[in-house]
Amino acid sequence: MPKSWQTLYPNAEIIIGGPGYDPKIKLPKEIEQMPPDQTIFDGKYSIGRVTSGCPRKCHFCMVHLMEPNGIRYVQHPMFIHKKGTILRLLDDNILAMPDAFKLIYTYCHENKITIRFEYIDARLITPENARMLKNMKHEHGYLHFSYDMTKDEVSIRNGIKCLTDAGFRSNALQFFIYLHDEKSIPDAEYRWNVIRELGCEPFLMVNNENRTPRLKKIARRGCRPAIWRNLKSSEVFE
Repeated sequence: MPKSWQTLYPNAEIIIGGPGYDPKIKLPKEIEQMPPDQTIFDGKYSIGRVTSGCPRKCHFCMVHLMEPNGIRYVQHPMFIHKKGTILRLLDDNILAMPDAFKLIYTYCHENKITIRFEYIDARLITPENARMLKNMKHEHGYLHFSYDMTKDEVSIRNGIKCLTDAGFRSNALQFFIYLHDEKSIPDAEYRWNVIRELGCEPFLMVNNENRTPRLKKIARRGCRPAIWRNLKSSEVFE
């Protein structure tokens, strides 16, 4: 333990948790529901979670280790949001708990609150929740999704269609494309082409633990629109 911690909190019991240490360690409820110190954002955001966890168990993700029982409700957005700020939600998979998503929609719609979702599961998009998303005011006017496994292509296509039918521009839908290792390059390129074919915006996410010189070069191209917009997918992934 750093000496500075011992100096500042000589009588405290300090517990270190999180995915980098022990994903099973949880915050006490009263701590989890405390509003975080947001002074570093100059009062722009109110940051928190309405839900925690995700029912999916993706091999590259630690959320299911941190929340082994799936998704759970944390608190109402009214206890997170501060008047005059953007509501920035860090929920792992908000659409996996439809009632919680409807709660957020109603609260934001009735109070004219600008919102920012860090991630939305495109596989769970329906005509109903697509319309609700369209009726919300998003910070930058676009939404973040991911397309991590080729087997999800049908549900990804269906989700995008629901969103564009609801009035979203396809280029306002940004998709993270996960690249696990060099063996996964052809698969990632396929998913990249699906997203580009549908007019959406891809952003390459390379597994840091497996980065090779080749993957570093691919990441530099795939993370910079100014570069990949002028390249064929074969040039991005070469």
